[in-house]
Amino acid sequence: MALALVVGFLLGYFGSIPAAGPLAVLLVAAALAGQPRRVLLLAIGGAFAEGLWALAAARGLGWVLEAHPAIDRALRTGGAALVVAMGLALALAPRRASEAPSSGRATSALSALLTGFLLVAFNPSFLASWIASCAVLRAYPALAPAVAPAHAAALAVGAAAGVVSWFATLGRLLARYRERLGAWHGRLVRGLGWALVALGLAGLLQRLA
Repeated sequence: MALALVVGFLLGYFGSIPAAGPLAVLLVAAALAGQPRRVLLLAIGGAFAEGLWALAAARGLGWVLEAHPAIDRALRTGGAALVVAMGLALALAPRRASEAPSSGRATSALSALLTGFLLVAFNPSFLASWIASCAVLRAYPALAPAVAPAHAAALAVGAAAGVVSWFATLGRLLARYRERLGAWHGRLVRGLGWALVALGLAGLLQRLA
């Protein structure tokens, strides 16, 4: 179990570094907007969903999407539509007040968690990535037990912890440079929003083609 936790953590952490998907864009935007709490909540939501994908891969459940391509298409279409919505919300959102009421913060926290979760849950590419990782590790006798079905839960917990750790690190790094951007950080955030819109529309067009 300990090996599965460590392997899951390392795969989650280092596998998230090159990520440039919608969740990463939202995390960067939140960090540039000076919202460290939102960064953490988005990361936790996304990490939970990725942990579930890791669990499914280790349990050998990839056949479900292969046997039912309609599920795969529905997930990808829903995910692309969600990306467009998130991009428009980011690009068109007014400047936030420095303090929000407690009820508003609670709603915002739930929204960030759910957004992070759905962006990853609606992307079956994560399952393919974890299936590939598990296949590679099973080729090494010393590491194969880490991705055994019996240790799938530990692998998933480690993966989620690794994802959260990387994005928390990224958030802190971006926060250090936020002040140097001055008034430009607002424009960058809106630019990231429009980038999300373009990414989501490209995904929708691909589904319709």
